[in-house]
Amino acid sequence: MISGDSQQVADAVAKTVALTEARGDLMPEQKVEAIKALRDQHGKVAMVGDGVNDAPAMANATVGIAMGAAGSDVALMADDLAQLPCAVGLLVQDATWPRVAQDDLSNCAAHRPAFWGTRLSPAICREYAPLQILAAEGKHLSLQQVREALENRQITIYLGAVAVAAIAAYVVPGTTALEAVVNPALALMLYLTFLQVPMSELKQAFGRVRFLGALLVANFLAVPLLVWVLSQFLPDDSLLRLGVLLVLLTPCIDYVVTFSHLGRADARLLLAATPVLLVAQMLLLPGYVALFLGEEAARLVSLGPFVHAFAWLIVAPLVLAALTQLWAARSPVAARAATALGLLPVPATALVLFVVVAAVLPQLGPAADAAWRVVPLYIAFAVISPALGWLVARWFRLEAAAGRSVAFSTGTRNSLVVLPLALAVPGALPVLPAVIVTQTLVELLSELIYMRLIARLGRESVIA
Repeated sequence: MISGDSQQVADAVAKTVALTEARGDLMPEQKVEAIKALRDQHGKVAMVGDGVNDAPAMANATVGIAMGAAGSDVALMADDLAQLPCAVGLLVQDATWPRVAQDDLSNCAAHRPAFWGTRLSPAICREYAPLQILAAEGKHLSLQQVREALENRQITIYLGAVAVAAIAAYVVPGTTALEAVVNPALALMLYLTFLQVPMSELKQAFGRVRFLGALLVANFLAVPLLVWVLSQFLPDDSLLRLGVLLVLLTPCIDYVVTFSHLGRADARLLLAATPVLLVAQMLLLPGYVALFLGEEAARLVSLGPFVHAFAWLIVAPLVLAALTQLWAARSPVAARAATALGLLPVPATALVLFVVVAAVLPQLGPAADAAWRVVPLYIAFAVISPALGWLVARWFRLEAAAGRSVAFSTGTRNSLVVLPLALAVPGALPVLPAVIVTQTLVELLSELIYMRLIARLGRESVIA
């Protein structure tokens, strides 16, 4: 089974239907590579698919079998299916034989497409009986549909959470008390994020040396150079400059994964690299702040909050996620629970946004001017940084999907995670939270554009 769903879902379905191998978290291009590899090994491969993302891989199979009915995703695949040497449609109307268009499938041998219609020829069944059959997109429909709905609507959910929090901040007294909940909410969000990273794939992530090198060079060399250039246009205000540095020098490790998946990037690679990104930014950020702010850095920043953040926002969630995965591997109940937890990263991120905005907004009145002054710089960063990431990826000769991942990473920042660091700075309120939350709002709107434009990067080479 090859699937775009998570590896945990793929493993659970494969176990239920007694499949010997399941590969999850695959992009359309990776499905194509899987089919090509099987054709090289076995000669003839039939692929069963039920979604738009299956069409490119079906086009590379000996026989493509499209499951579904009129009005389903298969209807959206019509143009791609017309290019197949042989497309067989399975309809759940006749338990005796699958049904196809022609009276027989002699068209398949002539490499012409077959469409909906009559029964599968017994001769063709005999011909293709020895094939290794792949069930594409196997999934637990109800949970996966909920997960996809949440991911596809995440920007609306996040902006809705911000709007509700803003209303609550001005209507409900005492929302500033929620500041005590920010760190626990962040720890929960990061645990759910790390839980989506199969610990067995961390070794594989380190094995992808070119991707990891491009990701680190883009985020910790190219982006800091861009931030240094943009910071020259900031006013001479130490707190404001510190807020900009904290947020722009730290790559996102949470919702960037789902945004990159929607933008046709290799979200699986990016997800596996999240612990590396988080550790690297916590180690490098104090040095960058000291380099950019000089003597002011020693007055504003201490190592204590970084150590605290490392322990509670990296080590604890990562260890808990690893223990959960070990438990899930040994218990069917735990496996189902872990799969259900896969629905929660988007709601958990929305919760963090709500808590942060509701806790901080009542304290930001005097900082409105500071927030407006950094908006042009954030817009410039949003425009330039993904292009910079893509250029680094091209320099490292990454494939298109991996290059898009680097572009998403350089364009998406870790504002929610660095907010507790900012609140630990003496005199942080109200400027630092205002500067950081403003970047979050600019970024969420930018992601709408990224998902459309970054998705087009490298398409010509993929088609070729």
